[in-house]
Amino acid sequence: KLFPGFFGWTIPCGENVIRIGFGTTKMSEGQSVKKAFFERKEIQELTQNSKQIRDFWHLIPISVRKQTQKVNAMLCGDAAGQVKATTGGGCVFGGLCAIEAAEQAIDFIKNGEEIDYEKSWRQKYGRALQNHAMIQKISAKLPDSMFDLGFSIARYSKINKLLESFGD
Repeated sequence: KLFPGFFGWTIPCGENVIRIGFGTTKMSEGQSVKKAFFERKEIQELTQNSKQIRDFWHLIPISVRKQTQKVNAMLCGDAAGQVKATTGGGCVFGGLCAIEAAEQAIDFIKNGEEIDYEKSWRQKYGRALQNHAMIQKISAKLPDSMFDLGFSIARYSKINKLLESFGD
């Protein structure tokens, strides 16, 4: 409920540093979501006697664009919406699609082959991105208690220690 359409997180990154973030699919509510997040008791406890190192935000498209190629112009990564809708992560899919665009361009330059980047990347990665979109839509409808249960299990299984060690 606090993060409409997405989620918030805290990731310990060593003894004196913590990364705090949130996402929402309702950008018009971004400032109120941020305010409510930092007013939460557990967040205030985590951040008491601390100083903010930096504050930044980014828009992350979590749906694939209908068209990513027009003649010889090709979009990849965030510009094409080749982002995991479940996490907002796009480095892997964006990078793989960039490689695909480069290979298509090389084939065009060397052999004069027609570029069909649109079809090519969708055949290779479209299904996975659709699956992430489906999971995100389902998870956005789940009650917060389901996430609380999942994170409680993670906490007791020491996954949080793994995140502390490998925060990135």
